[in-house]
Amino acid sequence: MKIALAQLNYTIGDFEGNKEKIIKAIKEAEIKDASLIVFSELSVCGYPPKDFLEFDDFIDKCQKSVHEISQVCNKIAAIIGSPIKNESGRGKPLYNAALFIHEGRVKGIQRKSLLPNYDIFDEYRYFEPNQHFEVFEFKGEKIAITVCEDLWNTENHPLYLCKPLDELLKLKPTLLVNISASPFHDNQPYLRLNIFSENFKKAQIPLIYVNQVGAHTDLIFDGNSMAFNSNGSLAIRMKFFAEDMIIVDTHDLHTAVVTSDFNIPQRTALIHDALVFGIKEYFSKLNLKNAIIGLSGGIDSAVVLALATEALGNDHIKAL
Repeated sequence: MKIALAQLNYTIGDFEGNKEKIIKAIKEAEIKDASLIVFSELSVCGYPPKDFLEFDDFIDKCQKSVHEISQVCNKIAAIIGSPIKNESGRGKPLYNAALFIHEGRVKGIQRKSLLPNYDIFDEYRYFEPNQHFEVFEFKGEKIAITVCEDLWNTENHPLYLCKPLDELLKLKPTLLVNISASPFHDNQPYLRLNIFSENFKKAQIPLIYVNQVGAHTDLIFDGNSMAFNSNGSLAIRMKFFAEDMIIVDTHDLHTAVVTSDFNIPQRTALIHDALVFGIKEYFSKLNLKNAIIGLSGGIDSAVVLALATEALGNDHIKAL
């Protein structure tokens, strides 16, 4: 089975723009003969939506987008991220969910189990944690879907009592999919590799990881989506700080015939690229083009000037 990994740049609350990107990627993947396409966490609304989640109209628009996206998923299936309502009447009003869509409708839902509530994360404020696990059978694969943090509770990094991977492995999956919105910091690419390595030691099955790319004010998402073979070796690594889509064949993952050299850029280069990308994204998403920068004569403002000039172009910078 061919699977498309769609690493896209979303805008929080831009439902039309996000929906158009998702549908365009679905149609492109279908042309390339993919049977399944995977998007990142909360791709319908963008991540992190924060207090927008408290507005009924925001959730209604998420549901509307999911319905419209479903209409183009007839032959091809899709895994997308969206908040969904908690209809149980108990706990928080929403779930952070991965939706499995095929034949024009949502055919399966895997809710997020581990809700980070540290550093920049505040998910437990809005979402109810998942208590139920299942796998989705499709094209000969038994797919276990996890949402970002669900794979970060490893033996070497225990943060929660619940271990979603352990529960899913009881169901004998053949493929593990993780949809994420994992923000960048200078050590994150190395940390992710360690986390996925720990998960592989336990799961021993191929892993597909799709991360969001883009920036939202102070948060930068680097992309860097990946696929791992059944022997734990890296099969595919996608671009840093750019949209990307790659097709992978599960037969190749199971037989480990595709390998990739994982050359993470030097840390200083990564920080530089993240800062330039963040500036460019901030101006682009606010529809701004020009910047005025006051120079103090010190190294700090000189570095800001250099980064802003690279991000926006010399013609869009005025230094005072």
